[in-house]
Amino acid sequence: MLIPILIPILRNTIFLRRYRADVSNYTAIDGLAIFDIAVIGFCACWLYENRWHVPWKRLWHGTIKCWFSYYMFAFVTILWRIRGSSALYICYRAGTMLILSAYIYMIFMKFRTALSAFRGLLNFSAALTLLLLIGNIRSGTLHTNTYSVCAAVTACLSLCAYRTNLLPLSEMKYYIFGGLFCLLLGTSSASNVSFACALIFIFSFDRNNRFHISFFLLTIISLAAAYYFGKRIIFKILFPHKSVRNVTSISGRLYLWSGYIDIWLQRPLQGWGFAVGERAGKSFGFMYALSAHNGYISILINTGLIGLSFWLVLFKRLIKSLLVQIFFESPYASAIASAFIVIAINNNSVPIIGSNWGPLSTLAFCVLAFWNIWCENAPKGFYHQPSNDQSTC
Repeated sequence: MLIPILIPILRNTIFLRRYRADVSNYTAIDGLAIFDIAVIGFCACWLYENRWHVPWKRLWHGTIKCWFSYYMFAFVTILWRIRGSSALYICYRAGTMLILSAYIYMIFMKFRTALSAFRGLLNFSAALTLLLLIGNIRSGTLHTNTYSVCAAVTACLSLCAYRTNLLPLSEMKYYIFGGLFCLLLGTSSASNVSFACALIFIFSFDRNNRFHISFFLLTIISLAAAYYFGKRIIFKILFPHKSVRNVTSISGRLYLWSGYIDIWLQRPLQGWGFAVGERAGKSFGFMYALSAHNGYISILINTGLIGLSFWLVLFKRLIKSLLVQIFFESPYASAIASAFIVIAINNNSVPIIGSNWGPLSTLAFCVLAFWNIWCENAPKGFYHQPSNDQSTC
């Protein structure tokens, strides 16, 4: 089942296509998209043939409901899309997210235990890191905010698995050190900051999986004081090879973001159309870009405040369920929470959630699917009994 998902991932990592110099028809579907369309068609046929086995009601339960609701709302944006954009392009992008998300959800339903599903998530994150790294090497650069995101997620998942005694250090050490190595190799400021925040959260848990809020607050205060008195040293650690000017301008993205925000403010409620608004910079006399390089701004410019409301509800439900499972001492709660910290912070620099389909959005949905199926509704003490690890929650 995983093979069809790997085809578009490989095409977007190792065999990355070159975009045309002529971007006047910025929402056209080019010939190379046939690979994606073939995969989508196969996954749609598989879902239809196995429709009696797909847990449709479960897809509308918990945090996962908001994910699917947003991309269903994306179809509606064809009614007010920006002039010159293609309704077919919007349907293609929104349909891709819905079909592939449902297909990936079924993959995680096929695992027999939570632990095996967690291993699958960890292996997928590590494999995605490797594929994106190879793609960057082929393009001639190691600096990125793509594989560094996957590397940070891999390191967080494996470190938490070791600290909560889910998996032994002899197995997790390769994931931990491999993730850290790729994270440092990427020299991504956003990934470094997000991983540092995730580490603070992870080490606020003891080896018995109990969260110590006093240690968490003390660490925050200590780091704030350390940064105040030694900001130059910490700055060099978090932002290697960058000056203060580079960071304050977000390497030039501040100009891009301000331009996109100005465009969004012209139609703040409903946006300019899913997947087409952020590509239409030239239509507003601004500049052409493949994305806003900020997932939250992508949501606003594409689907406006209405679209943002879906994600606010998702974050609210997710945080609530994570806090409940942390209180219940679920061994998976700290791992998933730290992964979402990395994803949420990095979404400020590269669109991961709320934008078009891509390798990183696949990783984000895999984390969400695992949480929804195996952890979100687990009662207190569920994972303290090994026999209960045999069925979904």
